[in-house]
Amino acid sequence: MFKKYLLSSAIICSVFSPNSHASFESNEAVAAAGQAMMARAFLDPRDRPQAIKERIEKSFAYISNKEGSGWTFNGEPKYDMLGIDDHELVKTILREAPKEQKEFWFMDIGAADFSWGRALSQFLNDNPDISAGKVVNIIGVRGERVADLAKNPEVQKIDGINLYEFGGFKIEDMSQDLAKRGLDLSNKINFAVSRWTKRHLNDPVGMLADTFNLLSPEGLLLADGFFFLNEAQPIAEELSHKDVPFGPTFNSELFNKNMHQLLHAIGAPYLIQPYKEKCSLNRFVLKKPDNKHYQIPMTYLGIENFEAQGLNGSKSIVRFKRHVKDAELYLTENEYTFHGDKRLFDWFNDRDLLKYDPNDLGPRKLNIIKWESAEGEFEWFRDPEYSLILQRMSDENLAELGMGVI
Repeated sequence: MFKKYLLSSAIICSVFSPNSHASFESNEAVAAAGQAMMARAFLDPRDRPQAIKERIEKSFAYISNKEGSGWTFNGEPKYDMLGIDDHELVKTILREAPKEQKEFWFMDIGAADFSWGRALSQFLNDNPDISAGKVVNIIGVRGERVADLAKNPEVQKIDGINLYEFGGFKIEDMSQDLAKRGLDLSNKINFAVSRWTKRHLNDPVGMLADTFNLLSPEGLLLADGFFFLNEAQPIAEELSHKDVPFGPTFNSELFNKNMHQLLHAIGAPYLIQPYKEKCSLNRFVLKKPDNKHYQIPMTYLGIENFEAQGLNGSKSIVRFKRHVKDAELYLTENEYTFHGDKRLFDWFNDRDLLKYDPNDLGPRKLNIIKWESAEGEFEWFRDPEYSLILQRMSDENLAELGMGVI
């Protein structure tokens, strides 16, 4: 029997008002207010306290001595986070780029078995018209070293695609390790992806700050969440779970809220999709709209022991001091919603890139989005063609979307 639904008209909006309901505009207002402050501190990975540097060096010495990646999730041909098909996104970037742009860079951060880069290279070679007349570079980086460089060279040219596979790579010093390999990629990376990696780093926030500024104007970072604390939150020992089975043993609500505030504070367009499968934190996409240098208004306080069984390879977590007040942001756990910049959502959705439902309902566009302003106001935007998805949603999810079951 099909369910019937009563839509609450009080929270349904068919007209987007960019001035009052745009996170990007709200972030610009935050940035403008910050510029008026007499002094403001920003995150710089080069200023890491010595204790954090030592933890990074210790972790890197351990993992770079391994010859292969042995993680539970060991790389995939596509990650499809937020329902975004990686290959279709690359195809769109190549086809919509300015005619004068001839070189492109795509990167997998935490590449494990390098299958993402190899699959993308194969996809482009199978469809040569997509990259015709362009130079395409695909980079995979991982901490584990490559066992036999004679058989597995770091740089290969495969039918016109430049494929880089860097092992023994210190991800938390992204720019520096690229420079050691002769690559200055500031404002050049068109699309970077990272899955099941940043949660295992000692300083994922510093890595994000560094990596985001490697993106080109209009460049995109697609990733899943990671752990960090601010100055007002409990000590890490109170959040650690050492003696429990592999599972969602950490405070996901706290860390997802931290991620939301971090993305908002950067001042660039973003989207978040609530995600709870396989012990993951929420997934997000972050866009660099121009070539200016973006800074995170936080500074380092220190590093603490943090154990969530099987979920945090470094067994540590960094604490930061915030230099802007948290915005009043609302974050649901409803997996059928997107939170953030509606213009960015529309860019993906208009190109039919959001194809896969979180519950694998098939190639169906996702059109339900929650939009919030810095003042805590929000509106829902919903496409009416949602009967199939609505029929399969739980009553709890329906209620959160403002629908009553009748």
